[in-house]
Amino acid sequence: DFSGFTSKKNEIKKDLWQNFKIDSLNTQYFDFDEPVIWSYAVGKLLEEIKNVFKDKKIVAQFHEWLAGAGLLYLKQNKIKVATVFTTHATILGRTMSFANEELYETFDKINPVEKAYDYGIQAKYLTEKQSTLNADVFTTVSEITAIEAEHLLGKKPDVLLPNGLDLNKFPTFEEASIKHRLYRERIKEFLMYYFFPYYSFDLDNTLFYFLCGRYEFRAKGIDIFIKALAKLNEKLKKENSNKTIVAFFWVPGNIRAIKTGLLENKTFFKDIKDAVDDNIGEIKNRVIYSIVSKKSITEKNIFDEDFLHENKKKVLKLMKKGDPELTTHDLQDEQNDSIIKSINKAGLLNKKEDRVKIVFYPIYLTGADRLLDLGYYECMQGSHLGVFPSYYEPWGYTPLEAAALGVSSVTTDLAGFGRYVNEKSVQTKNPGIFVLKRLGKKDDEVVEELANALY
Repeated sequence: DFSGFTSKKNEIKKDLWQNFKIDSLNTQYFDFDEPVIWSYAVGKLLEEIKNVFKDKKIVAQFHEWLAGAGLLYLKQNKIKVATVFTTHATILGRTMSFANEELYETFDKINPVEKAYDYGIQAKYLTEKQSTLNADVFTTVSEITAIEAEHLLGKKPDVLLPNGLDLNKFPTFEEASIKHRLYRERIKEFLMYYFFPYYSFDLDNTLFYFLCGRYEFRAKGIDIFIKALAKLNEKLKKENSNKTIVAFFWVPGNIRAIKTGLLENKTFFKDIKDAVDDNIGEIKNRVIYSIVSKKSITEKNIFDEDFLHENKKKVLKLMKKGDPELTTHDLQDEQNDSIIKSINKAGLLNKKEDRVKIVFYPIYLTGADRLLDLGYYECMQGSHLGVFPSYYEPWGYTPLEAAALGVSSVTTDLAGFGRYVNEKSVQTKNPGIFVLKRLGKKDDEVVEELANALY
């Protein structure tokens, strides 16, 4: 509890200015001041710990600029605690990429300090830079972030510490195969009430692609994915392909509520499903009888007339005119939503003739959302391909998690994980993890390569 320490705010900021030239005038409390006060208090705590354990060697690892003031307190007061500073992404690099600025192409052309002032993030940037320069050991999580840090913070990392997963918490290959089938059926059920009121397609000849992550339209490569899907759609239509691709965008957005039409579809679909479940014993016996007696399995052999009559009425309730929605939820200012606008511009409108279907699912996958009712990993496991064509991705857990769940994925050579894969493995013709080339490439080239990979 550091709440009693907040009165020291101005004194702490004065110390940071006098000793490290960190300009924190006009910063906001919850944006900058609070983490600085907290981390400064951590520095004082570490000083007390060192005073108690005088003969012990102590090392403290500080993650991100938010913890930097604690490291700088130790240095300022010459406390004999060894320090490691780890940045998972530079604040300036992240800010520039979110603002749709070119980053990797402009490293040698920008003045990082001036750029930080332009964006009003100078206090965070200078804290991060001084933590980098004053730490005994500076580390980051990937080669691509090391390049970024060297240019923007003025120091090459001493050590790379790649992120990882505890594989003991992930399924074996056999378990993953079983769960894939289980969750795939759950996704198919969702698609039946999402699309089938309007038209149907062969679910056994359908692949599920997905992109999940924060709503960072360019940084996460959402723009590239949509354009590649449009190319794939045209290619499949020209070939008169029977293959269907359903592309899920599991990206939390600014929602109001589930679309009422979709909830209505689900209710009518459940009514049909319940009717089958109620009669499953009789249906099963009739199927067995038809097989054993070598009779053709027909509608009349399996279902009685009352069942058929009642369910035809239920199916008629389910049927609708028009096309399926692009999104499961009503969005705030939907017509100006970047994903919806981009999907519309790409002509991915969920028409019957489209071979690529879109489902923008703008909520967190909690496992209890009244639609899929599957968690994050469960949705991944039920799918066939994760697509993460990021422009800015210091590491990139999602393709790593997909791999651990036995699901193929696409990453890029601008993602830390993608570069790690390139270093540690050879890209075969059909790799389980496909590394898309984005460094030094124009968007059109990247879109073309991704469309080919998706095909």
